[in-house]
Amino acid sequence: MVRFDPAPVPAGPDVRAIAFGASADGRVLVIARHLSEQRTVHYLVRPQTGEVVVLLTDLAPSFSAPVVSPDGARYAYARLGDAGGTGVFAADARAGPDPKRIVGSDPQIVGSPPQPLAWSPDGKWLAVTYSSDVGSRLGVVQISAGETTLDIAHDAFAGGNARLLGYGGAIDWRGGDQSLLVTSSRNAFGGRSFVYTTTLAGGSPREVYVPNADTVLSGAAWHPALDRFFVDQRPLCCGANTPSTISIRKPDGSGTNVYTSPFVDVPWWSKDGTRLWAQLGGDDSVGYLRDLLSTTSVMFCLRSASPPCP
Repeated sequence: MVRFDPAPVPAGPDVRAIAFGASADGRVLVIARHLSEQRTVHYLVRPQTGEVVVLLTDLAPSFSAPVVSPDGARYAYARLGDAGGTGVFAADARAGPDPKRIVGSDPQIVGSPPQPLAWSPDGKWLAVTYSSDVGSRLGVVQISAGETTLDIAHDAFAGGNARLLGYGGAIDWRGGDQSLLVTSSRNAFGGRSFVYTTTLAGGSPREVYVPNADTVLSGAAWHPALDRFFVDQRPLCCGANTPSTISIRKPDGSGTNVYTSPFVDVPWWSKDGTRLWAQLGGDDSVGYLRDLLSTTSVMFCLRSASPPCP
């Protein structure tokens, strides 16, 4: 368990927040702690050993969840600063050296900086996304090719080796370079909700699921067997507690709903695909991990290490 006690902050709005990313095996966590409007600290945490190391302190007004590479060696985050300090940065998940910018963008353009989404399984590519008037756009960046610049106004990369794949705000790399699963969702201003497959080279997309027009999609992910995928969706309107529906779909789009609740986060498959886990809301002191394919669930405490949960 990692615990942070309240830290003193300068007078002004309370903007404190915490976000984290994890390696594929869960042995490396990178935690971003937003202490004030101008100060975020990144920590390396190894749950098995209890090691906690300060990686860097970032003096920028932006705050981004870290995205850790599958092997836990690196992580990426977004930063909003001046012209030379805005974009997506990659850093080693250890103290030093300094982070390197892998995607630059104009801080004055709406949608900047782009946000990192997910690393490829081999850690050679990083998917990034940015918002536009007609929905989120998704691209992939080859890390070893050097820095690239994203021209948001013209939907184009310059330099390095990067390409736009299409609309999208979530990606699943499990299917490999030839079967990337991308989720695009409409928002209140427009756009379109659908799930499609494409290739790393940017081949012609193939739509595999299209809900009704008033649906928002949070994500989709392949089953380990690559013969089906889950979709997390909810109505576009209205209210804070609109229910999310989790369904299992085949590549032809057919499928069935398996769970509906206003208090469910985007789920994930177990390694063998026999369980579909999700975090469920309880009240302000407890939460649950539940297998959506069965009745198996585990309660955990939000405000203490073990029951009873105060």
